[in-house]
Amino acid sequence: MKKILIADRDEGLRDAFRVVFPADEYEFFYTSDGASIERIALEFRPDIYIINVDLDKKDGVEVYEDLQDRELLKNAHFFFIKDINKKIDLSGYKDIRGVIEKPINFFKVHQMIAELEDISEKTKEPESTIEEMKVSRGAEETSMIMKEILREPKVQLKFEDDKETMAFEEELKKAINQCIDGFRDQMIAKLTPVLSNYMKNYSKQILSDVAEKVIREELEMLLASIRRSK
Repeated sequence: MKKILIADRDEGLRDAFRVVFPADEYEFFYTSDGASIERIALEFRPDIYIINVDLDKKDGVEVYEDLQDRELLKNAHFFFIKDINKKIDLSGYKDIRGVIEKPINFFKVHQMIAELEDISEKTKEPESTIEEMKVSRGAEETSMIMKEILREPKVQLKFEDDKETMAFEEELKKAINQCIDGFRDQMIAKLTPVLSNYMKNYSKQILSDVAEKVIREELEMLLASIRRSK
């Protein structure tokens, strides 16, 4: 289980992270006090630090420098958080994994962390900053399952002619679109209240796009497999 230390004066972050990150994979520690981060680091040895540059008693840059001096970041990954309107240059800190801007896109943060090297492999050198991913980890796992199913299909679908194939595809697309609508509505209903403080007006659009894109990609893969099996 990966340990993540989050330092931010906004206590609402803990609820948002709990929604997006699986509880059986991540353990979170929270503080709004920069002076207490070092104590938490020594006691629990987090694998990942997500630290706001604006903290009580000690700012995030000071915290980062102190952790570096004590070599507490040697086997860990570090991210800064800052408000999108805050003017501060963090480009000089080459050992950090990236800068997370508020309002936070929690799906993007989840993917960034999910794509980090295996935390247990401590002997590896830190990789370069992780590139943004287009889908969440859950979507990636779904895609992997679908690929495995299509690689060795248990049933080969065959059709007598192109007309029958087209009729099947249209019926399948209609059913998938109905699933998309239901899945999208449920996703928006459950996640929007939690993320609204951070994603505000565009939160519904993000959730809608993610849900629709994931299912449509799987649909295209399935249809392609059907055409190849003719």
